[in-house]
Formats: sequence, structure tokens, C-alpha cells
Amino acid sequence: MSSYPHFHTALNTLPARFAQCVASPEDRDAAILTSVTATGVHLGRRSALIYNGGKIYPTLYSLIITQPSTLPAWYRWFGFLRDPPPVKNSGISKAEAIVHLVRDLVRRPDKVYTGRNEDPQWRDTTVDRGTVEKRHLIMQRLGPELRNRTSATARRLRDTLNAGYEDGEMSVYVGYRDGGFHGAKGAHIALLVPEPNERIAATVCDQLPFLLARAEHAPVDVDLNDDSMLEDVVSDLIDATQDAVSEVTIAPDATRVLQSEALPKRPYAVRTLLRVAHILAVLEPSPIVTETLVLQARAIVEASESTRASLHQGKHTLLRDEILEFVRATGANGLAHHELVRPFRRRGNSTADIKIVLDQLARGQELVPKTVKTSGRDRLEWHAPRVQ
Repeated sequence: MSSYPHFHTALNTLPARFAQCVASPEDRDAAILTSVTATGVHLGRRSALIYNGGKIYPTLYSLIITQPSTLPAWYRWFGFLRDPPPVKNSGISKAEAIVHLVRDLVRRPDKVYTGRNEDPQWRDTTVDRGTVEKRHLIMQRLGPELRNRTSATARRLRDTLNAGYEDGEMSVYVGYRDGGFHGAKGAHIALLVPEPNERIAATVCDQLPFLLARAEHAPVDVDLNDDSMLEDVVSDLIDATQDAVSEVTIAPDATRVLQSEALPKRPYAVRTLLRVAHILAVLEPSPIVTETLVLQARAIVEASESTRASLHQGKHTLLRDEILEFVRATGANGLAHHELVRPFRRRGNSTADIKIVLDQLARGQELVPKTVKTSGRDRLEWHAPRVQ
């Protein structure tokens, strides 16, 4: 059984019923997260949650620690729902690719030279005709790209995704002949990201408002023609998304829960909670987010936060073992601090994570730091303790 915390979602909810049909008990949470994210992208801008006088749409970013083939196997059951079809591989390699997926019409002023010694004239020129479709589910492994903290391309990608999550507007520089920004207002981008490498997942999950879960087994092989339970679930999913009201409100008791409960101190935590509660209300179906739905949504968000903490703990444990082995391999000579840090930085570990692990090893006397006097600045070295 997985050591990660469970969502504690009621068994009679549609996401839990879906998970029971297509996933092993250990992977229940990951299947629930897949269904919630998929429902959000199919709702798109057709349904909004009214909160503090504004509208919040059901955009979700989910990262599931699993092999990439698992998510398409689960998501195929959502092909019965309304368009759009999923973008299983968007081809994203830089931030501009997202804008290209959801681009608006772009018109720019263009200078036209009319003749020698004559004043030029200006006219509007269509630079990009844009696209009509604005809702997409991006399902691909973005972890290796997002983990790079220094790359300008990765930074643009993170900035664009964060902007899209916060208010749905995509805007980033693209290389038209006259330069400038290309925006796509009202874009609905949902990420359903598989990432089998837990160290990469631990690195990227702090950079975006990801909901996290883990799938450890192959998807259950289900034939819709032979499974009346799954047929009922699919039918209920279709009805719930097609009959979704355009505006979902929050009951007074649910508002009090939001105001009184201590939520994780992370950016987007409340917004993510509201979006999950909105989707659960649509699947209920209910035009009102009740206290019960907020508590179920909070259980998902809090379990995701606990999974995040577990990932970091596992990442530090693995890094600790690697550093210890690396220093021991040098024998009695030890390593200068920069010689120890450099190879692990090249592998994508942050300086802060390396410092935390070195401090832990020093406190446990598993590594011995020594300060060596030189003619210039003192040099810090790391040694494995001598075996008596």
C-alpha cells in the first residue's frame, strides 16, 4: 500500500466511483485527481464559481507520479464528454508554445511607404489570425523542462503557466517582426502531468500550483460493454458536465469554513481549494458549494500538501545517501566544498537542498567538516570520519 496520505473523498462521489472502476486501491487518489482535472477542462468557461464578487473558473494543474502511459488510459473514458479532445502531447518546449495553442487574433499597425519623398501611410495588418478553440488539456511529461531554475525558456514557461492559472490570461513575448506581446484572454489551460521520477517531481511541484498524487500500478483493464458500474459512471459524468449551471455559488456555512480553517501557507492554496470544490459541486450535481463539498475539497488539497512534504523528505534521503557515498569514495583526502557541491548542482539539486543535507550529515557526525588555513581565504573541506 502507498505510504502517501489519502484524499478521504466520500465513496459515493463521482470521482471516487470512477476511481473504483479504473484503478487499483493503491492508485485511487491518482484516479480521483485525473477525473477532477478532466472535468475541469471539459467545463472550461461554461461554469464559474462566484466568490467575493468575482468569477473563478475550474482550471487545475495536477502532477501524478506515474508512468506517462497511465494517464491516457484513464483519460480515454472522458472522450465521451463534450469537446475539446485532449492535447496528449502539446509539443511545448517553451512558453510561446502555450500561447500558440490558445492565441487570439493579433492586429498591428504597419507602415506603408507610398512613394519617394512622400509621407508614409499606416494601415492595420493581421499578424496572426488566432484560433477559435480556447480550452485544452495538456497531458505530457513537463517535469524535466520545469525543473531547470536557471533556463530563460523554463522561466518563461513557469511565468506563463502561473499567469494562466491565476487569471486565465496568457501573455508572453513572441518574435514578430515588430516585437511585442501576444495575449490570449479567457484561455483555459489544464495540466495533467505524469512524472515517474520522484526527485524531479519534488523539484518542480513547488514552482506551480500542482495538486499531487501517486499511481503505483498499471491501470485496470476495463471493458465498458462488460462493466455496468463504469457505464453508469460515464453516463453520470456526461449528464453532470452537460447540465452544469453557468454560475455556482457558495453556501454561508461553506464560507465560514473557508474563513475559519487554517489552510496551507502556499500561493494559490485557497484558489485551488475553491476550484476543486466547484468541480465537486458540478459532479454532485449542485448549484451550491456546501460545507461538505468544501471539506472534501480541503481533504484533497491537504493530502496533496502532505504528499509534497513526503516527496521532499524522500528526495533529501536519496541526496543524503548519494553525497555520503561520493565523499567516502574519495578516501582520506576528502573534498573541498566546491568540489562536492558542483556535481550535485549539475544534477539539478538546489544549493539550499544540498546545504540542508550537509548540515544533517555534519550533525550526525557522518561527515566531518574541516576548515583548512590557506594564504588567502580559508577552505572548507568535507571528510568521511575515520573508522576506529
